[in-house]
Amino acid sequence: MANNFILFSALHGFVITLILFYKKNDHNSNKILAFLLFIFSVYLLEYCLFNMGYLEKYPHLLLITYPSIYFIGPLIYLYQKKTAKERMTRIHRILILGLPILIYILFIPYYMLNAQTKFSGEWFRKDPELNYLHLFLNRHFFIIYTLAFIILAYGNITKIQPKQSHDKALKITLLTFITTLMFSAIIDFFDKAYSSTLITILLILSLHFIAYGMILSPSLFSGPYKSKKNLEIKYRTSPLTKSRAAEIKQHFSDLLTAKKPYLNSEFDLESAASELNVPKHHLSQVINEEFNSTFPKIVKELRIKEAFLLIQDDKEFKKK
Repeated sequence: MANNFILFSALHGFVITLILFYKKNDHNSNKILAFLLFIFSVYLLEYCLFNMGYLEKYPHLLLITYPSIYFIGPLIYLYQKKTAKERMTRIHRILILGLPILIYILFIPYYMLNAQTKFSGEWFRKDPELNYLHLFLNRHFFIIYTLAFIILAYGNITKIQPKQSHDKALKITLLTFITTLMFSAIIDFFDKAYSSTLITILLILSLHFIAYGMILSPSLFSGPYKSKKNLEIKYRTSPLTKSRAAEIKQHFSDLLTAKKPYLNSEFDLESAASELNVPKHHLSQVINEEFNSTFPKIVKELRIKEAFLLIQDDKEFKKK
């Protein structure tokens, strides 16, 4: 039954890969997730073929997709970076993706073995030149390796400002990843065969949850938040001082409270800056840094709040 579920998940993963790849919103992060799902689905397909005995006819395919699971951690880390709109240098990206690629390269000597040696498993016990592969075939190593990247991604989310709901789904998913991988490591001590199936199923559920979240509600995982680091980079050449920013913030707050200009449909960033007699880009910077928001969002929230108050007043009036 577990094998049927994994086979279905592999085929289902290919379908989701196509949907994500051609979905227009946040296309770059979609492509990262699509690539992750694709390589994982290929791995699941080999996993099922092995369990059903088909690889006995094609022994050269043994472990051909196994190293691909080492892309899971790095790609989740890159996915989080991309959805948070955080900049990464080319060298940083190469180093992150270079690790799983290196692991794949280290498996080449195994792929060159003859079919009989591969299937008999003699290389695993007797070939000293391939002893290093024991490390990568160890589930505990995979769990620790993957956990390291997921914990880094989770740490990045905690630094994101403002603290809104956009990152909550991804944060919960990463926590689930962390918990289930640690649980799987404990189970592995008692039943290695069960642990292998458990890790596979939990990875399926977590990755498909993220994929469906991106398809059905993209803002769940990639909301319009910005990290403090991004804001610092964006405004590092700005001449606006902290004292002047605090002054503009106070004047803008007073304007919104006293005159309620947001009730005017023509109220925009330019007219607000003109009213305060400050440069438009300075006001925008203050709203980003001091209010942890954007001008349209502030106006929208105030208008909704005002409408709610009018409804409440109308209800009170009718009661009288």
